[in-house]
Amino acid sequence: KGFVRLKECNVYLVSPQGSILGSKMREQSIEVITIEFPSLRNRNPFKTLLKLFSFKKSFKSELQKAKIVGDVILISNTTRSFVYTAFLYLFFPKFFQIWVLHDYLIPKVLLKYVKFIPKFFVAVSQDVKLFYNLPRTVVIPNAFSIVGDDFDIVHKDNSDKFKVGFFGRIVKWKGLHVLIDAISILKEQKHNVMLLVYGSPSDTEMDYYSSVIEQVQRLGLSNFVKFYGFVEDVIPAMRECNVIVSSSISKYGGPESFGRSAIEAMIAGVPLVSTNCGGIAENITDGYNGILVKEDNAEELAEAITTLLNDINLRKEIIAKQSLKIVSQEELSKRINLLHGKSIKELAILTSEL
Repeated sequence: KGFVRLKECNVYLVSPQGSILGSKMREQSIEVITIEFPSLRNRNPFKTLLKLFSFKKSFKSELQKAKIVGDVILISNTTRSFVYTAFLYLFFPKFFQIWVLHDYLIPKVLLKYVKFIPKFFVAVSQDVKLFYNLPRTVVIPNAFSIVGDDFDIVHKDNSDKFKVGFFGRIVKWKGLHVLIDAISILKEQKHNVMLLVYGSPSDTEMDYYSSVIEQVQRLGLSNFVKFYGFVEDVIPAMRECNVIVSSSISKYGGPESFGRSAIEAMIAGVPLVSTNCGGIAENITDGYNGILVKEDNAEELAEAITTLLNDINLRKEIIAKQSLKIVSQEELSKRINLLHGKSIKELAILTSEL
C-alpha cells in the first residue's frame, strides 16, 4: 500500500498484462513493464524453450525501451519467475538476483541445481530458511501496512454471539473442516458461537469446498457458520470477531511459512488461537500473546476457544501483549536511505543498531 523510494534507484514491476498488482503500482507512479509469463507446464521441452527464448527477447526489448542501464537487481517471488530469471542468467550473468521464498512449495531439487544464481535468498521465516537450508539466505518477515483506527466494520452483527473468525483460502491444508468440527463441539456444549469464514475456495480444490458446505449442513450448523467470501482489507472484518483462529495442518500441504493472519490479528487487536504449525510459533508464544494447539485436533481448538469465551480478562491480557512497534513511512524512508552506499561491514553495524 505504501512504496518506499530509494535514492538513485528506479523501480519497475515486470508483470503480466492485466495484473492487479500492476494496476496498484501504476497508481503509485511505479513503472510497469508488461511481459507475458506463460505457464511452462507441458511435456514438450522444445515448446518450453521457445517460451523461454520469447520471454528473453521481450525482456531485452523492454530494457532497451526503458533505457535501463547500470546495476540491475531482479527480485523474483514466485516459482515461475524463478525459472524465467534463472534462464535470464545465461544472457545477463551480471544482473544481481534475489529470490524470495514465501512458502514450502518450490521443489528442493530445482533450487539444488540453480542455487548459485541468486546473490541472496530471502526467507519469510526461520522455519522456511531451515526447510530449504540454502546458502546466502536472510530472513525478512512479511511486511504489513498499518493504518489508523477509523475502520468500518464490514458486516456488523449486533447479536450476542461469540464470533470466531477464519481468514484464509478454503483449501484442505488450512484446516477449516477441523474448525467446523470444533464449532460443532461448542454447539453441543450449548455455547452461543458463530463462525465467520472469510476466504475463497481454490480452483483446484472445489471438491474440498463442496465437502465443507456439506459438513456444515450435516452437522446442523447452518445457523452457526457464515461464509462471506474474499475481502481485500481483512482488519475491519477481523475487528468484528471476538477471536481469530488459524487451523492450518502441515500434512495436507502446509505448514504455515509465516502465519500472516497472526500478525493481522495483532494489528486488529483480536486474540488468536492457532495450530502450532510452521512459522506461527516465531510470532506467537502460547499463553502470552495467543494460544497454540496441536494440529488437526478439533477438541483442543474447541477447548482454547472456550477458554477465551469464558475469560474476558485473559482476552484483554492477550490483546495488551500483542504489542507491535509501528514505524512511520517517513521514519522508514530515513532508515533505508541511511543504508544506501554503505559497505557490508557498515551495513551490519547500522542494521544491528536499527
